[in-house]
Amino acid sequence: PWDIYLKTLNALRSLDEPKLQRANYRKPVGFQTDVIATALRQIDEYGGAMVVASTGLGKTVIAADIALRLKEAESITNVLVIGPKAVEKSWYAHLSPTGIYTRYFNPSVLDASDSTRNSNLPELEEILATMDDHWLIIIDESHEFRRHQQEVWQDGQPRQVIRLAFDRLLPAIKRSKAKVLLLTGTPMSTGPENVNSQLLLLPHTNPQSSSLLGGAGRYPHAWHIHILADLKNLPVGSAITTPYVARHYGVKDERGIYIDYNSERRYIPQVVLYRVNAPLPLEDKIASALKNRYFTTTSKHQMYRTTIERTVRLAWSSSPWALRDVISK
Repeated sequence: PWDIYLKTLNALRSLDEPKLQRANYRKPVGFQTDVIATALRQIDEYGGAMVVASTGLGKTVIAADIALRLKEAESITNVLVIGPKAVEKSWYAHLSPTGIYTRYFNPSVLDASDSTRNSNLPELEEILATMDDHWLIIIDESHEFRRHQQEVWQDGQPRQVIRLAFDRLLPAIKRSKAKVLLLTGTPMSTGPENVNSQLLLLPHTNPQSSSLLGGAGRYPHAWHIHILADLKNLPVGSAITTPYVARHYGVKDERGIYIDYNSERRYIPQVVLYRVNAPLPLEDKIASALKNRYFTTTSKHQMYRTTIERTVRLAWSSSPWALRDVISK
């Protein structure tokens, strides 16, 4: 019981105030500090962490504070952020007040075959080649890496090969012992293997050997799950949703339930969902055309033969105008 008591205190302990006191630094709020504390323990013990948080819960604020606290603990001095181009300025705005040297790259750079396809590739490759254990790699929207293999066409046959992004990142992380933080709101689209591909980017410090992801011996200590619910109990994972935050951190007033973001009230929308059934346009004719494979091409590459067919299906369920545009093209 005494050990359990101490472990409980350790799990619930609050974070000390960071030394950095700058007006333009966005401090995390209550529920964010709990996620930060968990991720810091995971990084300290295993070298990496995965944070799954719904859109709007401030993943950038969480990651920036993690980076700041690692810097103040003299664990890191540099940050490499891999994320969408659209949020690059936001990342620099959050990390600039911390004084941490930061470089930002789009995921497409990692998959570029050479510098003629992406001019940023040489700089990224130099960073990966020279980074050490004082780097933190933050992968924003890590679901962009939910397939560690890709299909290529070789000798007239489709073949699964490791994505270039993984070929570049995995050796660099293993050699440098850099810390890794994964951030996403939607880790899975088709199954647990989507999550396992992302977890492959964390340092392979799983004490239990695994035969997942490429056969026994290939990634023997990679982190993995069998079902999505396992992510909550994974030693390197944590998940937080808007309903959870509303339930445990929300404050109720006459307008509804709100979250206190440093004295700014942000209200949880009251949403009621209704299902509306609507007939698809030209249902019999399009269904017949799909059944008879009218939209299948004769491309020699198998993966390209159904490209137009998939586009038609998507447009058909979207609107008559989208369907008309696709068919006319």
